[in-house]
Amino acid sequence: MDAYRKATGCTQTKLDEIVSGYRTFSHTIDRADMRAGTYDKIMSRFSAIWPDGVAWPAGVERPEPAVLDAQTLKLVSENRKPVSGIHPEWPVGEAWPSDIPQPVAV
Repeated sequence: MDAYRKATGCTQTKLDEIVSGYRTFSHTIDRADMRAGTYDKIMSRFSAIWPDGVAWPAGVERPEPAVLDAQTLKLVSENRKPVSGIHPEWPVGEAWPSDIPQPVAV
């Protein structure tokens, strides 16, 4: 989870919601065991949302990506880091002003 959060700037709560559907998922697994099916689901969702150009964690087998619903895809797109070249302190998730053209990567 940390590698994904570092690469995307996504908060832990939002990442929990994206990969499990529950905003408190990481807190729950800290106190309880996880079933194999839940692990498989979470890992396949990570595989589906993993950012292009970011290496998958070494030593972790990458499963087939899950098919994500529209709501999850929206959550993922809302929580990506800003385009490279925008000020490094630009808040993740903050909307770009509509009256200013947004920078694009080249």
